[in-house]
Amino acid sequence: MIKFYLNRELSERLGIRLSKWKRWSREFLPPDPLGGLQSGYARQYSIDQAFTVYLGGHLVAALYFSIPQAKQIVKELGPWIKTHKTSLSGKAPEGAFTDTQVYIFKQLSPSSGEVAFAYLERSRLSDTPYEKGGPYARQEVYLEKPIPVASSSYRLDTLDTDDKMGSRILYVSRLYDCFMAGMNS
Repeated sequence: MIKFYLNRELSERLGIRLSKWKRWSREFLPPDPLGGLQSGYARQYSIDQAFTVYLGGHLVAALYFSIPQAKQIVKELGPWIKTHKTSLSGKAPEGAFTDTQVYIFKQLSPSSGEVAFAYLERSRLSDTPYEKGGPYARQEVYLEKPIPVASSSYRLDTLDTDDKMGSRILYVSRLYDCFMAGMNS
């Protein structure tokens, strides 16, 4: 059976002010088909809808994207997140990637002047002590691959040094773990 959550319940579980949660939900989800300001029905969220709002809010509050930019990122990363949800959760199968990060690169389109984004998935395959560097040395192995976005003409191979310096990192595995910990509390 699918469980649905209300605004107040999600706000309390995730430690986000109710007014902020409602504002984010209005920004990052389509209008509620049943509810409205005076309909008498409270909005109900599936777990996927709640994570979409949580992700959008994180992009705005922690990574300092504007609301329109965060909406674009949520829309473009949505299909990727849906296909990688099992590898993001703590229930990942043996041998699955851990600690997945998404590098978000922003660039102005030279033709239209609009902001375009490119995304690079970085998943840690292993993390072991490195014997030649002392007690603080670690050896990590990562898998990096671009996340294809159909709506963007921006490609990672066109990045210059300034674009790479302005990237922001979305620690998507950790964000998902924090979200699920709040939901299970």
